[in-house]
Amino acid sequence: MLMRTRLFFLIILLVSSRLLESIAAVPVVTYHNIPYAHAERFCESVLIDSFVPEQDHTKRGPMCPQHLTQEVLDMWGRFDLKEMEESEDCLCMTINTPREWKQGNNVLPTDSLLPVLVHIHGGAYSGGSGETAVNDLDELSVQENIVTVTISYRLSVFGYAYRPDIGCVNLGLHDQMNALRWVRNHIREFGGNPDQITLSGQSAGAQSVVYLLAEMDEPLIRYAAVFSAPMGMTRSKSEGKRYWREMIRRYLKGINLQTCSADTLRKAHTAYEKTQPIGIMTFAPTGLKQMPKQLNIHPKKVLVCTQKDDGSMFGPKWLNGLVTHHVFTNTSRRYAKYLRKQGVDAQFIEFDWVPRGSKYGATHCCELILFAGHTDNWLQTNLTGYELTEEEFKSLRSAFMRRLGHFVRTGEWDSQKE
Repeated sequence: MLMRTRLFFLIILLVSSRLLESIAAVPVVTYHNIPYAHAERFCESVLIDSFVPEQDHTKRGPMCPQHLTQEVLDMWGRFDLKEMEESEDCLCMTINTPREWKQGNNVLPTDSLLPVLVHIHGGAYSGGSGETAVNDLDELSVQENIVTVTISYRLSVFGYAYRPDIGCVNLGLHDQMNALRWVRNHIREFGGNPDQITLSGQSAGAQSVVYLLAEMDEPLIRYAAVFSAPMGMTRSKSEGKRYWREMIRRYLKGINLQTCSADTLRKAHTAYEKTQPIGIMTFAPTGLKQMPKQLNIHPKKVLVCTQKDDGSMFGPKWLNGLVTHHVFTNTSRRYAKYLRKQGVDAQFIEFDWVPRGSKYGATHCCELILFAGHTDNWLQTNLTGYELTEEEFKSLRSAFMRRLGHFVRTGEWDSQKE
């Protein structure tokens, strides 16, 4: 009898371990190119409040037309952004989910739904896409068992030309707000909890998060994470008008802006930007306050982060320290203090990890390489340096993703969490 009992429990143990192994080995399902809105040129986007799973969501969607310099391509190493399709019809998102997609009454009960992270990519408001490999969050979704979303939005003159006479104001931010509305309305079908959404962004994407929190008038998120927002750089209405008029006068005079090719607008932007001081984001959110007197919607917790050497890749070396402190660190500290006065539980963190072999130190984007993209693609790029081993890098990424996953679940950033 004793032998039978032991054999029974041994069989149960083996079956359970195999079951756990199979569950752990199940990869996430990735849905690329999910349209969330549609927009005509220089018009506000209109929400597409539906999802068609029968369409092909295995291929990456297009990115907004953009100018990519060789310097940018060299910085990002093996990510060949030139192979991405470009289109003005670029308002789409990628969703990674550990759960099978279900529709309508077949969705999971609330207590079975997973936390959600919606991430806004950076790129100085003129480059990047939520559909590119550099912004993939599937590794994070697998490790932390959360639903992740990356969104694409209109950039440069397509998203931030300041033309209030026709209602063309901060269209890229309007796109992002619509993306959040789409996620709130449909993420449950992908196994995500619409009441537990964290919004994050890096660089220009982080500043977008700041602007969205200032403008938000409906409860779309629970937590927010701001990674290296260039809060010391803002655009006034007078500047926005001047940049637009100067570009038209120099490069687009007599051209029908509604019907000309996207390439015509892109080339004009590129040519005009070369005439401006280094570091000036010609087309960016305009006429907005980052810290208004009163927030309409209060996220429960906000994480505000910078890099110790955030400005080390911008301009001449003698200028790097000033950029770090005045564009990133000082303003981000003030922002965290502002949030606390608004009644928001805000935490400020300065990251100081330096990739061994990198000439930039703890620079801009160092945090990005620890949770976005794929491990093998980040190795041997100018950002990571050439001395990191694959095993060391995987360990660093895994630890950072654990902390980020913990924040998405609880709103707490534990710097000691391993």
